[in-house]
Amino acid sequence: MSVDDDLLEYDENKQFAVRALRASAAQDRFKIHSLTNDYEEADIILYVAMGTCGDFSERVRAHPLYRKYPEKSFLFDSADHLRPTIPGVFASLRKKHYSPEHTRTGFYLLPENPLVDHRPIDGNEKYLAGFVGSSDTHPVREQICSYQRPDIYVLDSAKESYRISACARADADPEVSGSMIP
Repeated sequence: MSVDDDLLEYDENKQFAVRALRASAAQDRFKIHSLTNDYEEADIILYVAMGTCGDFSERVRAHPLYRKYPEKSFLFDSADHLRPTIPGVFASLRKKHYSPEHTRTGFYLLPENPLVDHRPIDGNEKYLAGFVGSSDTHPVREQICSYQRPDIYVLDSAKESYRISACARADADPEVSGSMIP
């Protein structure tokens, strides 16, 4: 569930994640888990937030269901500056906040990019992988951007922002269009 479920207008940034996780949970390939709206019956109540529940998860902690079932309540959040006051899975969990009995690192959920088409792998892809990002933001990115291999496409946006702008205007970079991962 989400503390943003009751918004009158759909806000993709706030409501996309809970809809995506509900759809994913409904497709349990092991057929072990199921979704329920019966909170008494539920083993877990997962609150999904995209940085909208407050630095100390105060919006979740104030929710009536959390107050009734704190022992089976967990939080999935991708906020950058969060203090994990509720057990859960966090995309931007800082090392100092990691606790094996309380927190796990997770992932980001983003809406699918309508400009990226799915193409089945046929073995004739020009690139095995790709990275577009700034080398200025982290030493690991600097290492990635210095990596040179003909079947891996790397574009350092710190040095080639003019090229990225041109690609956005053209809706596609012809150099990347034949790659497996643009």
